[in-house]
Amino acid sequence: MFYAKIIHSGNEYMLYDAVTNQFYAIGPDFYNLLICDDERKKNIDKYNEMLREIGLRDLFIPVNHIYEWESSDSEFFGMYEQNLSRMVLSVTEECNMRCSYCLYNFKYDNKFKRRSMKRETAMDSLRYLIAHSDNNNSIILSFYGGEPLLQKKLIQECITKAKSLSPEKTFTYSITTNGLLLSDENIFNFIVDNNIVVNFSLDGPKMIHDRYRFTVNGEGTYDQVIQNLVKLYAKQPDLVGVIAVAAPPVKKDALNDFFSNLPVSVKYSEFIANSEFDNHKHENKQETQVNEYGLSYKITEYAKFHELIPLNDLNGTVPGGPCVLGISNLFVDVDGVFWVCEKADEDNPLFKIGNVTKGLDMSKIKKLRDAFMDEANKLCANCWAIRFCGKCFIHIGDSSTYCAKQKKMLAVQLSEYVNIILKNDNLIHELNSL
Repeated sequence: MFYAKIIHSGNEYMLYDAVTNQFYAIGPDFYNLLICDDERKKNIDKYNEMLREIGLRDLFIPVNHIYEWESSDSEFFGMYEQNLSRMVLSVTEECNMRCSYCLYNFKYDNKFKRRSMKRETAMDSLRYLIAHSDNNNSIILSFYGGEPLLQKKLIQECITKAKSLSPEKTFTYSITTNGLLLSDENIFNFIVDNNIVVNFSLDGPKMIHDRYRFTVNGEGTYDQVIQNLVKLYAKQPDLVGVIAVAAPPVKKDALNDFFSNLPVSVKYSEFIANSEFDNHKHENKQETQVNEYGLSYKITEYAKFHELIPLNDLNGTVPGGPCVLGISNLFVDVDGVFWVCEKADEDNPLFKIGNVTKGLDMSKIKKLRDAFMDEANKLCANCWAIRFCGKCFIHIGDSSTYCAKQKKMLAVQLSEYVNIILKNDNLIHELNSL
């Protein structure tokens, strides 16, 4: 089928059509015609009649849709004049933890020299940020690592410098941290005094978090992290969030229960392990049942299906809705090299898009943009998950693998959504109130 997905929930059959962005109730007879080509061909008149009754297009005729950027090349490149809105500074490669799945574990042996950003590189980066953001009154400046709070002094200098370079702009500062160093009162007060948005790396309850996230000495970190999170939340509840890695084996019920009772926003980061992490030892067995305690947390996840239903066409749809390279997010590594984002594979030169000295390499950006759209037209055309896919530039070259994982995950979520909607009328009201 093209741009369509069958959802089987108990004794109910539903069909999701990505073209109209609607769900349709279908009976077992129509379901059998959809899944069996021979039966459908033998009963083509019955199939067409059912299409008319339900109000569906022919799901086996391809939809002629080409994915492309709506702006011309001149308009596209013109956006790069003065529209930079977010910069992420990787202030250090050092870390005070040794998470077993971490991609950068190899950097923590004695043979690898771990680097930190020089003050001069940081100041040059800030000058680039200010010089290329005239059209934005609000700027986001983020700090990344390693563990960025190991470079608290440099972060403080960056905040002071940013304010002095452009006092008329409003800056939002954010940091992604493992949370351990907030036990230090000086660092804790520094965070509070500067209204820094803090995203804690927290993988779930103690039994899950401490499986893979531990100190250099191999000790679990949950108790210290949750203590610091609760303490900071008491001071600045609107500026605390969590980034979680759902590492296998995924205990979905336990995660739902835990995060539904944690009064902060939660985002899941894509699980990408280092080559030595034993995926066979930790089988990825998904628990798909959602219990009543996890429902409030799941509502946010389900909202993406609900809120898009009124749309009625695919015009202008770009798979994944990727950011604008080098504008909505610009990642600067410790050497001042520009990358697509902090999630990009630093071993792949394709994702290197400039540096703080020479600026953005527009030929590289155009190459990435065109490669993304080429893959979209090959892999995304007629895909039922088009509206919910998280595909972005960092998946170029590995899109087939990513697409398979995304569709598997989205199929589970879509089935859960339909199953609970059918049983819980109140969920519709909660979704409408988001």
